[in-house]
Amino acid sequence: MQHLNLIFPQWQGNTEDSPLRGALEFMGFYLNGLSMRLAAVGDNPDLVKEAGIIGRAEIVSQLRDCIRLLEESNPDTIFTLGGGCDAGLPAAAWLNAKYQGDLCLVWFDAHADLNTPETSPSGMFCGMPLRALTGEGDAEICAMLPRLFRPEQLILAGVRTTDKAEADFIETNSIPVISCEELAKGPESLLEAVAAKGFSNVCIHVDLDVVDPSLFPNTRFPEPGGITPEILLAQVEALCNQFKVKGAGIFEYAPSETGGMPWLADLVALASRLGWEKVRL
Repeated sequence: MQHLNLIFPQWQGNTEDSPLRGALEFMGFYLNGLSMRLAAVGDNPDLVKEAGIIGRAEIVSQLRDCIRLLEESNPDTIFTLGGGCDAGLPAAAWLNAKYQGDLCLVWFDAHADLNTPETSPSGMFCGMPLRALTGEGDAEICAMLPRLFRPEQLILAGVRTTDKAEADFIETNSIPVISCEELAKGPESLLEAVAAKGFSNVCIHVDLDVVDPSLFPNTRFPEPGGITPEILLAQVEALCNQFKVKGAGIFEYAPSETGGMPWLADLVALASRLGWEKVRL
């Protein structure tokens, strides 16, 4: 099994560079000397809105380069450190192609990330990546992804704010949403939802704003009512222990300038050893 630790600090989807600065800080505090491949991103602050997406030119170029890096590495399992949530697109689509659509994508996030350029209130691409993964969104971006997801491959966890277009998409496609309240009771609801999908493999996306901002404020778009770090760790560990987890990613870390959060190192310990080692906390 070929494993890849990927750093893709794409920030343009957030329209300001806190995800880039956060990724650099995260590397210093929590990666514990892991061998990583870096997908380069630009630092031009003058982002232009095109086709409904702010910073589209940079985003398209960087996604293409990151996918090229994956083609060169040909990994079977991937740990990704973002960047904004849209930095998770290349790895998820790559693994969906690698496993021929036999992959369930669990999306831990305060937000659904299911807008399109036409429905987005902000034009920020960080609110569109999950919808793009289903093939609905910017045509050029969707076309470059190695394999698109069917809506039935998706599970949302910890989502507590949606726009109307996102809520409509969730309802129309019967996408399971495991609430923060259900997650707090234990991993059973999420494990049952994944098992019910019937896929052999799992990919885990963790936007750190799934954690309540009173306990972890270092995200770009904090939303009250989230879960605790301990609950997040328990959920991810349960998924890793029960299913064949082929991909995991950590996204949307905004700088703290202090570090000192051991639970993030524990999360990396789980997410970066996919496919070749089980880690119990």
